[in-house]
Amino acid sequence: MARPIPPRICPLHRKGQASPAFLGFLASAVTVVLLIALLLLPVDWPGSRGRSGDALLLYCAAGMRLPVERILAKYRSEYGVNVQVEYAGSNVLLGKLELSGKGDLFLSADKSYLELGRERELVDEVLPLARMNVVVGVPRGNPRNIQSLDDLLQTGVRIVLANPDQAAIGSATRRALQTAACWALIETQTRQFGVFKPTVGEIANDLQLGSVDAGFLWDAVAEQYPEIDIVRLPQLSGATGDIGIGLLRSSKHSTAAIHFARYVAARDRGLLFFEADGFEPVDGDLWVDAIAKSPEPFGGNPKK
Repeated sequence: MARPIPPRICPLHRKGQASPAFLGFLASAVTVVLLIALLLLPVDWPGSRGRSGDALLLYCAAGMRLPVERILAKYRSEYGVNVQVEYAGSNVLLGKLELSGKGDLFLSADKSYLELGRERELVDEVLPLARMNVVVGVPRGNPRNIQSLDDLLQTGVRIVLANPDQAAIGSATRRALQTAACWALIETQTRQFGVFKPTVGEIANDLQLGSVDAGFLWDAVAEQYPEIDIVRLPQLSGATGDIGIGLLRSSKHSTAAIHFARYVAARDRGLLFFEADGFEPVDGDLWVDAIAKSPEPFGGNPKK
């Protein structure tokens, strides 16, 4: 009598291995859980993977790079949100965001550019951050012994200025020197012996390299460079830049943008970094992580 043939065992049915039916059920369950998790995340929160995972876009005045980079690192470590930054002069950035029609936030070195943004219906609410003062920077040791405006106008003195039509520091310098009736003299001296630059950072770099004899820049920026000494002129008294951050109407992530702006403007968060880097911070509010409780912290709908 022939021996019965034992049934063939499918490899997937061997002891210790899951069946195809169970694997299918497991995959479906995992998918459902992930979908539920995504649905629970805020719609316009850039950290919401799978919904709108692109980063916030911040237009930032070049002179604010040092504190802003530190704030971004701290914010990313706390909330896992990436912020893409474009650095340039404040006026250049204003023109760029107007032409592009995109972006979430604008951090300007002077409130005048934020006010222009509001007039052009590009910027909604604005939060003040800090203040800076216009000073004359010289290479360490002040080799040309620059102490006064007359010293700047000596033959051959190389001055570096920010283009007043590109950067806030250039605009603030021009306003102050026009009031003192000496802008034309400084402009002529710069054109003859010196150079114009688009950002305050480039002015600081020229000074620390010693390629120029003097330059007009923000005191908070100059203090970040050990190779630069500061000279304060009476003609620059009252010449300041009021730093602020504004929410753009083009923002597609208004809740996340407001959350970040409030973080930057909180006296126990972002303003600590501004103060540490030599800026004069405003008396901001304490940080309250209220994104879930108040989706429009500025009040009202920024899209209206």
